[in-house]
Amino acid sequence: MFDELKRRFVEGPVLVAADYTHPLHMESDALDFATGAVLLMLCEDEKWYPCAFLSKGLNDVKRNYDMHDKEMLGIIQALEMWRHYFEGAKQEKIKIKVSIFVYLFPPSRAQT
Repeated sequence: MFDELKRRFVEGPVLVAADYTHPLHMESDALDFATGAVLLMLCEDEKWYPCAFLSKGLNDVKRNYDMHDKEMLGIIQALEMWRHYFEGAKQEKIKIKVSIFVYLFPPSRAQT
């Protein structure tokens, strides 16, 4: 398994250079102690490859945020960091975990 991991790191593109003529895709996530995101680009082989990674630790105050606030903080940090990519991109697609929106915008309950 370790040999397979070594082979993949030296053989395939670990990071590709961002090209504004290709679609971009951002994914973000948060933990209790950090936020992280990855910026992906659709290449000619119709596969998504990473262009950039972002990881930020949370200080003591931000660690006390509710989880949905940590998720939103991660999204905001990534959009601020990669704003120049999205402004010049052919098209943007931002993937956000559905759970944050279920929490922020719960489905209305039928009243009985």
